[in-house]
Amino acid sequence: MIGKYLKGKRSISDHMQETVSYIQHMQRRIQQLKDKRDKLRELANQTMVIIGTTETLNSSERDSVVVRAKDGIGIQVVLDTATKHRLPLSIFVQALVAEGLEILNCISNRLNERFIHTIECQTILKDDGCYPTIDASMLQHKLANLEYYPLD
Repeated sequence: MIGKYLKGKRSISDHMQETVSYIQHMQRRIQQLKDKRDKLRELANQTMVIIGTTETLNSSERDSVVVRAKDGIGIQVVLDTATKHRLPLSIFVQALVAEGLEILNCISNRLNERFIHTIECQTILKDDGCYPTIDASMLQHKLANLEYYPLD
């Protein structure tokens, strides 16, 4: 690359001008690479978010399911349910396991008259050493349409 700027015998001023041109070229290239890096970081940090709601029986309150794909193999599921007339957490866990996901952790919090459950899971490594892909939108659809069981 430097040969493009400094060819043959030239005067000192020619060398200085070529050096300035080279430095400017490298600064533009560095800026291009920084822009590319920033775009890649932004893409890597973006998570796919799908939100679904299901109507609970005998209640106008709604349960919501949020599915986020993380790191290619990870999935985060956030459930927002009413304390009464809600979908049991065990139903969601069974559905996730049936989809070939391993539950890494589950955190439940009670906020006013709601439960917020955050479930972190990932796909299980296959025998061939590859992780299967999980379609987050399909998973969200399945979780949002689970059969309701009242907890009275």
